[in-house]
Formats: sequence, structure tokens, C-alpha cells
Amino acid sequence: MSLKPMFSNLLKTILLLLFFTPAFAQMNNFSDDELRNYPHWFDLMQKENPNYFEVKKAYDLYFEKHEKARGTGYKNFERWAWKNRGDFDELGFLNPAKLFKSYMRENQNGFNRGPSGNAGNWIELGPKVYPVNVSGQETGTGRVNAIAFHPTDPDVFWIGAPSGGLWQSNDGGDSYFSNTDQLPSLGVSSIIVHPVNPDTIFIGTGDRDAGNAPGLGVFRSVDGGANWTQQNNGMGDRTVSDMIIHPTNRRTILAATSNGIYKTINSGNNWTLKSVSSHFKDIEYHPTNPNYAYATANGLFYRSTDAGESWVQITSGLIACSRMVLGVTPDEPNSVFCLLTGGSAIFHGIFKSTDSGLNFTRITPSSHANILGYNDGDDHSQANYDLCMLIDPGDADKILVGSINIHLSTNGGLNFTKKTHWSNQLHADQHVVARNPLNGRIYEGHDGGLHYSDDYFTTWTNISGGLRIGQTYRIGQAAYNRKLVINGYQDNGTSIVKDDIFYTVAGGDGMESAFDYSDENYVYTTYISTIKRSNTRGIGGWNIIATEDENGIDEEGAWVTPYSLHVTDPNTMFFGYKNIWRTNNVKSDPPTWTKISNSLGGTNSYNFVYTDQSLADPNTFYAVKENNTVFRSDNVNDLTPGWIDLSGYLPEGNSNIDDIICHPTDPEIVYLIQNEKIYKSGDKGQTWTNITGSIPTSNNLNTLVIDKFGNESLYVGTKTGVYHKNAGLADWIAFDGDLPVVDVREMEIYYGGTASRLRAGTYGRGLWETDLYFVDNQAPVANFAASKTICEVGDDIKLEDLSAISPTSWTWTITPATYTFINGTNSGSQHPEVEFSASGLYTITLNVTNSYGSNSKTINKYIQVFSIVAPNCTPVTQNLGGYGMGIYQVQLNTINYYSSDAQGDNPNPPKGYLNLISTQNTILLANTQYTFTAQIGHNVNSYKQYWKVYIDYNNDGDFEDANELIYSSPSAVAGVYSTTFTTLSNPPVVNQLIRLRIISDYYTLSGPCDNPDYGQAEDYGIIFKNLPSLSTNNITDITYNSAESGGNITQQGGSAVIARGLVWNIRSGATLDNNWGYSENGSGTGSFTVTIPALSANTLYYVRAYAINSDGIAYGNEEIFTTLDQIPEVSTTTPFQVLYLTATSGGNITDDKGKTILERGVVWNTTGEPSLSSCIGKTTDGTGSGIFVSNITGLNTNTQYYVKAYARNSYGIGYGEEKTFTTLPEDINQSSNIIFSEVSTSKIKLEWTNGTGASRIVKINNVNSFTLPVNGTNPSANTVYAGGEQVIYNGSGNSVTVTNLNPATTYYFHVFDYNGSGASTVYNIAPGNGNPTSRATYCLPTYANGDVQTHIKGFIINKINNISGSSHYTDYTNLSTALLAGETYDVSVEMSYNTLRVSLWIDFNDNSIFETSEKLLSDLSCPGNHTTTTQITIPSSVDPGSHVLRVRAAWSSGYDACAVGNWGEAEDYMVEIKDFFTWDGSSSNNWNTGSNWDVGKVPGTGDIVEIENVANEPVIQVGQTVNVKKVTFLNGSEIEVNGTLNVEE
Repeated sequence: MSLKPMFSNLLKTILLLLFFTPAFAQMNNFSDDELRNYPHWFDLMQKENPNYFEVKKAYDLYFEKHEKARGTGYKNFERWAWKNRGDFDELGFLNPAKLFKSYMRENQNGFNRGPSGNAGNWIELGPKVYPVNVSGQETGTGRVNAIAFHPTDPDVFWIGAPSGGLWQSNDGGDSYFSNTDQLPSLGVSSIIVHPVNPDTIFIGTGDRDAGNAPGLGVFRSVDGGANWTQQNNGMGDRTVSDMIIHPTNRRTILAATSNGIYKTINSGNNWTLKSVSSHFKDIEYHPTNPNYAYATANGLFYRSTDAGESWVQITSGLIACSRMVLGVTPDEPNSVFCLLTGGSAIFHGIFKSTDSGLNFTRITPSSHANILGYNDGDDHSQANYDLCMLIDPGDADKILVGSINIHLSTNGGLNFTKKTHWSNQLHADQHVVARNPLNGRIYEGHDGGLHYSDDYFTTWTNISGGLRIGQTYRIGQAAYNRKLVINGYQDNGTSIVKDDIFYTVAGGDGMESAFDYSDENYVYTTYISTIKRSNTRGIGGWNIIATEDENGIDEEGAWVTPYSLHVTDPNTMFFGYKNIWRTNNVKSDPPTWTKISNSLGGTNSYNFVYTDQSLADPNTFYAVKENNTVFRSDNVNDLTPGWIDLSGYLPEGNSNIDDIICHPTDPEIVYLIQNEKIYKSGDKGQTWTNITGSIPTSNNLNTLVIDKFGNESLYVGTKTGVYHKNAGLADWIAFDGDLPVVDVREMEIYYGGTASRLRAGTYGRGLWETDLYFVDNQAPVANFAASKTICEVGDDIKLEDLSAISPTSWTWTITPATYTFINGTNSGSQHPEVEFSASGLYTITLNVTNSYGSNSKTINKYIQVFSIVAPNCTPVTQNLGGYGMGIYQVQLNTINYYSSDAQGDNPNPPKGYLNLISTQNTILLANTQYTFTAQIGHNVNSYKQYWKVYIDYNNDGDFEDANELIYSSPSAVAGVYSTTFTTLSNPPVVNQLIRLRIISDYYTLSGPCDNPDYGQAEDYGIIFKNLPSLSTNNITDITYNSAESGGNITQQGGSAVIARGLVWNIRSGATLDNNWGYSENGSGTGSFTVTIPALSANTLYYVRAYAINSDGIAYGNEEIFTTLDQIPEVSTTTPFQVLYLTATSGGNITDDKGKTILERGVVWNTTGEPSLSSCIGKTTDGTGSGIFVSNITGLNTNTQYYVKAYARNSYGIGYGEEKTFTTLPEDINQSSNIIFSEVSTSKIKLEWTNGTGASRIVKINNVNSFTLPVNGTNPSANTVYAGGEQVIYNGSGNSVTVTNLNPATTYYFHVFDYNGSGASTVYNIAPGNGNPTSRATYCLPTYANGDVQTHIKGFIINKINNISGSSHYTDYTNLSTALLAGETYDVSVEMSYNTLRVSLWIDFNDNSIFETSEKLLSDLSCPGNHTTTTQITIPSSVDPGSHVLRVRAAWSSGYDACAVGNWGEAEDYMVEIKDFFTWDGSSSNNWNTGSNWDVGKVPGTGDIVEIENVANEPVIQVGQTVNVKKVTFLNGSEIEVNGTLNVEE
């Protein structure tokens, strides 16, 4: 773990502990009991700078006492916490206004964020119209918080959305446009339109009811909403819940805010706080006297009698509650109506004042049923979130209340009647109700949008269709269908976009959503932590497959639970609750779930919030918990996967994490958003690099996606847009041209060649798309598709431009010319709409142009238009609705259509009948067998039905002719059933769209025109064509970016082949208008060959030949192939020069696959299969292809290693084959027994007993401290000492003499044995016996007189006979003699011309000090020019060994061996004290001659003798008797005995 994460985690832990001290708990001024009894957490969420920990504590305490049931408002906290989880700072504070301020600073040139360069071509997908609802629960487009009306035009009004800004309608709600797309993530909760000048508009910002958008005070426009200025001077960044403008002084406005009531008298230029600081939500003027004003805050009522200058709380007649809404009416101007909720009861009813708010009386009886729940009488409500009220201006008895449902009182609040119900009438959760004074129309804004009523919601009209304000949680793009996207919305369920139409398929909140990439009929969504699955493309058939306490699952998950299908096995799914769970049979009922983690990070207290599996290596899986800990599994598919905690390696400690994604081709690379920065890891999360670049600080980062076919092409979604970076860009670029300044929550990519699109789900502006990034300076690439290619005369056909690289102009050419452009489009429109007036085959050409060139695409005979014969009958179901009966799915050839019950699909007459002939059709061949499959009823448990299938072969409108009944069920059935049939050998009608009818009923069917009692009839289209016959060639010459195929046209069909070629895609069923690429190759029959270019590496492709004649387009059989990997090909060099700690290997990059090699080297470990993320070492050895050499260092001895070469390009990492090697063993015994000789004042000779190392180094130091040698180093040696620690020897011997030492100084010595050399050197650093050790040098006697003529001229003792010159000191320790302990020896000293006194010492104890006890001669007077001889006796008690002898001559007596003298000299010699005799035969061969013995004496009785093999071997003369204790013969020596030899041993 690095120091930084450790410190960061510690600091945050300390801070969090501080938060939960009693002082922190009291920072909101509420006791724990108050927090338990009242939902203060709701108001705490809406503070200017709320604190997560404060809100969470209040929330948890409240729900200790209250159940988290539907209607209790707990969802509001979960939504708030989820949306802002990445934005809380380290102390838990949220500063939502910071984003806006930072954004405005960084965009100070204005709000215009139009396209600049390659900024994407964003298109709004919607929903632009109200979704088709097949969920059974009311749906919508997004929440509406506020509404305001034009003062003179009843068709003009404005609405405010909590995340989608301000919208305006000029046509009574038929269409809308946004006024605030240029402002970042704007929430609007109140609106004022100037009653005289409607171009002046004020909006109060923030989300009054849920806190999902920051409060930024008041904004003002003076040009009808084109431009805005922030007008919050004196107010600050407050949520503005309500505003009222003075009826006569239009510069005066009162604002109810999250911090109190503010007043301006200059149209918002300045504001002044006029009330207590509290969260005010409602404010009203007295209808006729603006000196009176009323407001509510936190269940309290306030009154002003001075036009809002001061406020007084009124309690008379009121009771304690948690929220209060108020209303006034001109019908009773002195009356004030308040609806109270919460506190001692859920619904307290209406309290009324008749004295302008001074006193109140309860109107609604306390016994009245709760009207604020999901159903009347429920014991809950969420009135803190959804509550509004309207008092009729002309009838005070009419009170309209909106909460979850809408209720009306016609007797002043005495009792209420429900007008709408949330489940199937009007969307739940009413937030604003307002009456247009110009036409009396009442508008109700709710979680799903906006309705109006002219009769107090006895009837109502939905006008939400043009409001593009969806708050998207997550999206899911179908892998193979560009027109299929699933969206999860806050409040508005799960919606599927199919062919540009939005279908709401599930209610509640829709969250994480996904299609099965192998079968788009399977679709998944979540509601909180419940995962649901549909196998009918979301049109019904939803089953819960994962939730707490079901299917073996014993825990719950996060608000937005992460889950994903296995990247290569669609039967396997992973999801994260508090642990990671896996099933291998997700399509079963029910799936079997296994918990594959437990208590990761030591706790099961936190939910997982992000997961991602590597496509490059499906064994690799990342998971992030809500406490910002990260885990990785490298074997997630195993029975019991292992997990690695990466939290200690995170770049920002445990700061907020907002996303994690894997690289699509490189298993080592993973990307992370943490602490508003983007990080990249190249080693699976062990180390990280900040790649945020210059993305502005205001862009809170939400989500990442990577283009798997791009060059590390990354897109990041932020709270203000999208940014892009790829390997070719030095930095991120803004990628949000034409995209509103919006909160992007998730992005996914549809892969379709030039039709590829980036889809973005936004929080407040629904679904958007753009083409992918392109390199500048390129001409566009033309591509298009038609909304239908088979249609009826008069149909509206949309031609959709799918061109890449941003064309700026379009030219469409259609032949023949029997068509008309409609709906305001023309041949130059990007997406024109066409109506064909004649039947036939139409060829379409699109030419596109930008500033760098043009390109065109033509599809011959692309659209076939028919004059369709009407059916003779259209069956009408008698008892439609419910029971799960009808036709739910039809499959035939290319038809695969799902429908819910007939009522959902076709609510208008004829009921139960669907005419799908021009939208669901297929081409059949004559005399060919086909399988027809139908799902009869909702499922196998539905009521059983009979069913029949007909084909109107002769196209006469009936199904009564011979052979037209192709199937009749023998019995009633329910579920999926199939039958086979063979088409006629010669169909009477070809090249015409004819009908296939399927009909079902609970009762027996008599024919195709029956009116079913409970069943359904559906008509589909069939075309018999005489098309070319052809086959597709096998795929050959496959590389990483190309392949070869072609086709063989064996029959031309009904007319000549006018075009032929090859079409390919990354999914099955490539066509000329849905492909990854195509290539045309001539005309006519026969064989042709096509090279398939510009492919992506390691990708599965589907290929078909095609041929076109006048009847249309035919396709050959489908061939499948996979391109080769584009990762480099590399081989590993067999390791060589394997030593103790090093080895040499390398590799050869034989193919870089067209990508530059960015890094290469080798990796190794001791367990096998090394990789960059599973190694103990690696080398980096340059770039480029070819051979490279790698030096492997840092190894251990006697260890087996596994090594692979690697090479990385921008596509991924290639590894060579695995090689093994074993380092040399470490078997080194240390040198020992260091001894010293020839020690002087400036040198020391040391010897030692060698260890088993091949070599050794010797270190000296003048202090007792040594740095241990480092393996892999081999220092040089120098015997001349320079000070400090120094190597004085490096070799294989056992002695060294070091010089240049200081006198009388102790030196320390250490010998280290080693093996190897250079980088492979291996040391034994352990001490040895007698190693290390120390020795001091001898003192240097000095003389004050510089005269050196008075000196010792000669010195003799035994074998030493030295003549010396003039000097004060001379080191003669290289001269040595042996002396026998206990013997007396002559000593002769010759002096120069002066008489000096001579003393002699022998350092018997070898401590480098000549002690008094070691002085053997003292002040002997030696005349000048004369030799003086005396004797010394060697003590018999001294130990054998070599010792320094010092002789010193001085002018006067009394000097020790070191003192400063006047004249004289000192000399040092070496003597070896022995206790035995060694023959050296230096004089003769006579045994009894003393000079023949090394000690100068003749051995006698009791002496030990060694005889050496020398030139003169000893002879015992005749008559001589020799008595010794022991004789040892060395080196083959011998003795001649002529006399007597007596040896005791």
C-alpha cells in the first residue's frame, strides 16, 4: 500500500469519527427523538450546502420508527443520495451551486455551446411524444414542478421541470421548446411572467420537492427567455419554491425559499430576507389587499400585514403538522385555506381562516379518510414530496387537492371525492395545480408531465408529449438493432425505444437496463434492487429473477443495482448487492444464484455500485462498493472466485468513485473515475496515471465508455456534457455540439460501421445520440436507411441519414419520380420524409458533402411500394381486455413480432384486430417449407385458445380459396406453438404484398372472418418474388484487418442481375441498409470475388453475397469468420547466462499488426503464466519491432522462474511462449579467522581462512560499521587506504596488506565471500568465525630535532642482521626472525657518531601498545661509531605467534616507545615466538650447530623439533647423543643419524 492512500484513508476516518460525535449530531439543532418522529431529513436535503452524513443520520433515525413503505417518501432520499453520490466532498458536504459557478467562469464568453470542430452531431431522440404505454401503469415524460401563463394569450404558457429547465408552449401544449438548454443542469420550481410585459420572465431555481437540482436563486430574462441573468444578490444560492409578484407594483416580488422569504423592490436586482430562516414552500397575496400575504414553512403558517416586510407565525386554530399548503380565492378574499398533513396523523384536512389568516377553524372532520396515499384510507403518504391545492376563484367551496392522486371537495373541504387514480388514470405524484385565468382551464403538473381539465378532472387531456424532460438513470443499447434502446427513468418506469417510438414497458422507477446481446427478445431492468426479465422484448412477460428473500438471495442492493451479462456467455449474469452474485442460467425460471464473494474488505455493510467484466479476459471482473473500495477477481468464472482488494492502490485513497470500465482488448488496462478525475491503470489497478488532462474543473464526471473498435477512444459523460479522447489526441476535446448543458448519466455505443452511434441518457433531457468521433480533414462517408423498405402507396417513409464524418449538405435522388417530399422536407433535407404515389421498386441515392469532399451511396431497387388489396373482413373482438388472451408473438422467416393484448396495441375500433401488413412482412420462396411459430396467450397459464393461420395466395381479399388455410389447431392451447407448411409451387401472385392472417379465440373458430369472443386477429405481409439464386463463397485469406470472399449467382430470377456484391456486418443478417460495409462487384450471373477491407481485429463478422434484379434484392447464405488478433506476435528468447541473481532473455516481435509497438520487454514470476499484472518483475526494452534483449535482475538464488516476452501496441498486449530457468544455488561459507602480521605504524597485513566462495572482498573502516555488499555489484579494490569504509581486496586469495594507515589508530576489517561476477554476484553477508575483527597500528615516535645523522646504523638479533640508513623511524616489519620462548638472545646495536640510549620492546599481546611489561631492554648506552652487544630473555609465558619488536635510540634516558625525543631513531621488526625448533640448515648440516635452527638454539631434552626438507639435511655426528621429545618430518625430509637419537614420543 502506498503512503498516500494510507494517509488519505486515515485522515478521512478521523474526520468521519468526528462527524459522529454528539457535537456533529446536534449541528442541525434537532434531538434524536425529534429526528425519529418527524422527517427532518427531507428539509435537511434541501439546505444550501447539505451534508450527507447529517441527512443520512436523520433519515436512518426516522426510519428506525417508520416503515419504508410505499408513500413514505424514502425514495426521495435514495434518489438524492444516488444522483449526488459522486459530488459530496470528503467531509460529506454538497455544494451544488459550485458546478454552476465554475461552469459559468469557464464559459464566460457566453452561454452558447454550439459545435466547434469535431464536437459530435447530437440529435435528440426523446421521448419527443408521449410514450405508448403497455405497462398497465400510467407513464409520462418527466416531472413538472411549476406552471405560469401568458397574460393575454391562453395558448402560451411555461412549465418548470426539476432537472430539465424551463419550457414554453405557444400552441396550448401541442408542442414545446426549451428556454434554458444553455444553462447547466437547471431545475425550475417557480415561474413569474410579467403581467404587462411577458418578455420579462423570472424563474425560481432548484427542486422544491426532491432536491434533485441545486438552488441558484432567481434568474431573469427580459427577451422572452432567449438570455438569462442570475438575480440572487442578497439571496444567495437558494431553492426558490414559490414566487408572487405585486399586483400593482410590478417591481416587487416575494420569494419563498429554502432559507426564508426574500423580497425585492427592483425586479430582482437585490433581495432582502424578511422572515425567519426556514424552508418556505408556499406564498400567496391576499386576493384584493397585497398588504396581506401568507406563507408556509415546515408545517407552520406565517402572515404579513405590511406587504411582506415582516412575518408573524400564526397558531390559532392550527395543529402540529409536517407540511402545509395554502390557497386563497377572490370569491372569499379574506379567507385562507390550509391543508395540513403529517404529525399526529397523515391527513388533517382543510383548516380555514375567515379573518385574513389570523385565526383558523378545522373544516375537514378528523375522521375523514386519508386522501394523500396511494389509495384512500392508506396509513401513509408522501406529502412532503407531492402536495398542491387550488381554490376555485369563483367558488370557494371547490377545493382541488393533488397528492399521489387528485381529489375534489365541493363543500369547502368538508369531504373529498377521488377524481383520478395513479395506477391507470393520471400519473402519480402531483406537484403543481394552476388555473389559467384566461380560459378557466386547470393544469396539473405531476411526475409524468402535464394534464389539463375543463371540468375539474372528470375528464382530462394529456399535453405532456412535447416535454423532453426525462430523468434517465441508465440506458441499454441493443447489440444488433440500432432502433432498439431501453431506458430507465426516475418516476416514469422503463421505456423501450423501438423504431423511434417510446414504449413504457414497466412502471415505478426504471433503473439499470439491458438487452441480451445474443437475443434481443430477452431484456432486463431493475426497480431498486429487484431485477426483472422479459423474454418478449419488454412487451409483457416480466418476471422477477433476483430480489431479496427469493431464489436463495439473502440480502438487498443499492438504489441503482449494478448487473451485467457475461461478456461471452449470455446465459450467465452477475449482479452486485452487498456481495457479488452469479447465475449460469439467467433465462431459466427461476435462475439459480450463487454468492461468489463474501465480506469483501471485511464487511457486508456496503452495497456494490459499479461492476465491469473484461471483454479482453472474461476471467477479470472489477467491483466497486459504495464506500469506494475496489475489488478485482482474476477467476470470476471459477466455482469459488478469488478477490483482490485494490483499495490500497487507488490514486485518491477512498475518495468518491463514479465509474470503472475495462479496456476492450487489453486485459491489463482499466479506467477509473475518482474524485472528479480520470485515471488509467496498465497493470490491473496496481498503479494509476491521471489522464484527466484539461477537462474543466466544473465538469463533475459521471460515466465512461470506450469504443471497442477505436484507438483507445474514450468518452466521458459529465454534469455538463461529454468529452472525448483517443490515442491520437494529446488531450480531451469537448464533444457536445448541439447537446444541451445537461447531466449525462450513462452512455452506450451501437456498433454499425458508419451507422455507429453514441447514445447518452441524461438526467433531465431524455435520450440523445451522435455519430462517433472522426479525424478532421476527411470527406464524409454516405450511409442511410429507410423507416420501411416495403410499404403501401401513400405511406409516410422517413429516409434517415446515417453518414459518418459530419456532412454539412445532403442531396437525395429517388427513381422513379413518382413520389413527393412531405412534412416540410425536400431533397436537401438531412432526414427527408417521402410519400410514394405509385407501386414499384425505387432506387435511392444519397450524396453527402462537407468542406473536405463528398461521397455517395446508392441502393438499387431498395424500397418496394405496393397497392395493397383491402381485406374482405376485419374481425372484431367482442370481449376485449384482460384474461391474457390474444396473439402475443408471431415468427415466420424474418418476421419476429411481439404484441401485448390487443387493447394495448389498438385501443380504437376495430377492437382486437391488428393490420401489420406494411410493417411486418417477409419474402417467401415458392415450393419451400417454412416454420410458423406463435405465442398463444400471455403465457402457458393463460386461458387456452384455438388458432388458425391463412395466406391469401390469390390476393382477392378473402382467405376462403383452396390451399389458403395453412394451419388449424386441433385443440385449444396456451403458450408457444409451431407448425410447418410448404408454399405453393407456383404462387398465383408474385411481387405483390399479400396477407397472412392469424386468428385466435377461446371458442372454436369457424373461419378467418369470425369475430372472436376473447381472442384476436392479426394480418402480416408476404411477398413471393422471382429473385436471383446465389451462394456466398467461403471466407479465405483472413488477416487482422481484411479477408476475401465473394459469391456465385446461379440463376438470375425473373430478370437480369443489375448489381451484385458482398455485404458484411458484426451481427447476423447484413443487408445493404444495415451493415458494417459493402462492396459492389459488377452485374450478371456467375462467380465473383471481393476483398473485404478495413476490418477490426479479433472480431466476428457475418458475410452475405447479394444480387439485385428488377424484382428486388436477394441474399446468399451467411458465412462467418473472425479476424485475427491485432495484438503483436512475439516469441520469447530461451534464457541464457543464468547466474545466481541474474539471467538474460528477450524476444522477437515478428508482427506488430500494423500498430506501433509502444512497449516491449519480458515479465517473470515463480508460479507460471507471467503477465504484466501477474509478475514479480518486468523489463522495458524500448519500442518497435524486431529482436530485443532483456537483462533480468533482482532474482534469488536456486529458484525456478517463468518468463515471457511481451509487446504492447494500442490494441493490446501480446505474449510470447513461456520459458523457464533456475538460478544457481547459493552455497557459500564465509571466510574466518582473520589474523594480522606486519603491523606497523602505517600498514597492516591480514590473513584469513578462506570460505567456500569463489572469491571475496575485504573491507576496512576506521569505525566499527560496515555497509553490507549488494548482490549484483562487484566493487574494485585499492590497498592504499583513503579513509572511511573502503574495499581493499577483491579476489580469490587469503591475504592482503593495506597501507597508508594512520599511526596508533584502530582499524576494522570484514571479509565477505561471494560467487559469480558483475550483475550476477551473490554475497554471503553473514559474519564468520573471527570475522569481522579489528587491529590498531603502532604509534610513531617522533623527534624534535630534525638532525637524522644520530641514528641506528645496524641491528642484530638471531637471524635479523640489518644495516640501516639515517632516519628518525624505519619500518622493517618485513624482516623477521624466530625466537624461542624462555631463551636468551644476543642483541647488537651499532650507533652513528653520537652516544645514544637504546631500549627494546616486543608487543607480546599484539595490542599495538608497547607496555612496560613488554620492555626487554632499557636505556642501554651505546657509544657512537661502535657496536654494543647485550642480551635479552624471552619470557617463557608468552604465547607463540608473530609480534612487533621495536628498538629505539634516544639522546637521553627515560623515553617510552612513543614519546617525542630530541635526537635518535626507532625501528620496528617482526619476531615469531615459538615453542618448537625448525631446522633450516642455513650454516651446515651439523645437528648441534645453533645457526642451523630457526630459533638460533640447539634443541635438547623435552624440545619439539620439525625437520624441513632443505638443502642441508641434519646429521647427528658419530658419538653425539641427541635427546628430544618429538620429531616431525615435513615435505619428505629426513635425518641422518650417525650417533644416538633418543625421542621420547
